Amino acid sequence: MWNKPTFFWRRPASVLGLDIGTTSLKLAEVRLADPPVLKTYSIVDLPPHAVEDGRIMDEEAVGNVLRRAVAASGSTCRDVVVAATGRSLVVREISMPRMTPEELREALKWDLDKYVPYSADSCYFDFALLGPGQNDREVRILLVIALREQVDRLAGMLKAAGLRAAAIDIEALALHRTIQGVGNAILTDIGAKYTQIIVFQGGIPAVSRIIPVSGDRFTDVIASTLSLDSAEAERLKLRQAGLLRRADAENNQLDVHRQLLIVVNELAREIRRTGEYYQIQNKNASVEKVILSGGGACLDNLAPHLAQLLQTEVLIHDPLAGITFPPSFDRESLRLLGPRLAVALGLSMRGGE
Repeated sequence: MWNKPTFFWRRPASVLGLDIGTTSLKLAEVRLADPPVLKTYSIVDLPPHAVEDGRIMDEEAVGNVLRRAVAASGSTCRDVVVAATGRSLVVREISMPRMTPEELREALKWDLDKYVPYSADSCYFDFALLGPGQNDREVRILLVIALREQVDRLAGMLKAAGLRAAAIDIEALALHRTIQGVGNAILTDIGAKYTQIIVFQGGIPAVSRIIPVSGDRFTDVIASTLSLDSAEAERLKLRQAGLLRRADAENNQLDVHRQLLIVVNELAREIRRTGEYYQIQNKNASVEKVILSGGGACLDNLAPHLAQLLQTEVLIHDPLAGITFPPSFDRESLRLLGPRLAVALGLSMRGGE
């Protein structure tokens, strides 16, 4: 494993949280107090194809955007917590025989090929103890595996930008820090290019899955149905109420609503499939609610439609609910940006753990 930073390493109280998405880079700094205080933030668009499936394809381009984002935020902090993402990342709860942490690490090192479709030598891994297993001879752990090349690229890009990687984290844990009372829930983080579905049990991320149903799918539907370009469709999606009609509105359905509803049904099927698969593997598991996060969660009326389809409570994640911020920040702008900043906020909040 990479010798510091590691996935679960404890850090100081104030660091920059860096969320490198497919279409934009999000930066936030939170001072951990009671309650936490948002010190600064920024969101800057990335060039097309600079990042694909969580992997940095153009380090120079992403580094330039990062420097602009730091300058725009006004932060003087140089310690960064960044998330490893993408389909190559493995996050799952497993059971292991009870042994010391040192013995667990050694045992996992030899068993990594059970959990990844590529060479174990090409990976970094870390784990956290979750508690006892189904009997006295077992323990439950959260295992995280990332490609060595991906992690090294992240660290190298930060260094080139004059920053230091304080820790490499995962989105599931970052989002967990921004949710009050997550309990037994399915968190659905709808990004531009893909959606991450995370099953939480007892407030702990148990499994993570990535699907291609994303915010851009909704944008593409709006663009093709209303004959708009992508930029116009994206603006309309964020600002226009009622493109996706209310769940109880049965009459006068427009074509754009019917086409959006096809994507909503696909998203609901994937959420249901993820929860059912986990419950088959874990007989005592339960799902009490679904929480929507990410920029795609801002689509008007999405939550009530999913609640109707899934027959469960669906909430919109508000990562700023327990955070204060200076009066100079525009409250309405922050409210709209909140779902997009969730991962960056959670990464920064790692600092005082």
